[in-house]
Parts: sequence; structure tokens; C-alpha cells
Amino acid sequence: MLTGKVPFRGSSDSVVFGKHLDESRSFIRHILPGHAQPLADIVSRLMARQPGRRYQSARELLADLRPLLNRELPAPRRVPDIHESLARLARLRNLARRPGAPRPCPATGP
Repeated sequence: MLTGKVPFRGSSDSVVFGKHLDESRSFIRHILPGHAQPLADIVSRLMARQPGRRYQSARELLADLRPLLNRELPAPRRVPDIHESLARLARLRNLARRPGAPRPCPATGP
């Protein structure tokens, strides 16, 4: 949810599960932009395979998150709303149907 992409893709649940076990979790570094690398480091540590490499407490995680809370991070990308898109399409169709509106040129044959 952080990146807007799933970490692993596969043709079935078992393939995705296998990727969770076998593949590198460095994908987060490639998805997040350079200025968000501290956040990528935190996510990598949260997803570490070996329990000893993960955060051992919420307090420890919070200690790493606090400096990021004081930074100004870029705003998330706006995801277009399907209802807005459909409404815009309907407005364009209504404009095209008005009397005197330019009509598309008919296709010409070979």
C-alpha cells in the first residue's frame, strides 16, 4: 500500500508465496524515489526474513520513524476518480451532440 504496487506477482497464490520466501525484498528501493530512501530502509527492516534483523519493539520502530515525520515528503500522486472520469466523458458527449457542434469527418475509403 505504501508504493501502490504489490511486492510480488505470480500466476497463482503458491507462486506469490514462494516469491515471498525466495526473492529479494530490495524492490522497495527501486519503487520509492531517492528522497524516500530512509523510509525504504525502514520497510526493508520490517520485512526482513530473519526475526533478529526486524524491529524488536514498536518503540524501536518509532525511533526510526520520528525523524521522517519532521521531513517534508512529496504529496502522494492523485489517483483519478472513476466517477469524475465518467462525468467528464458525459459532458464531452453532450457537447458533441449540441446542434452546430463540429462533427467528425467520415472515414474515407481506399
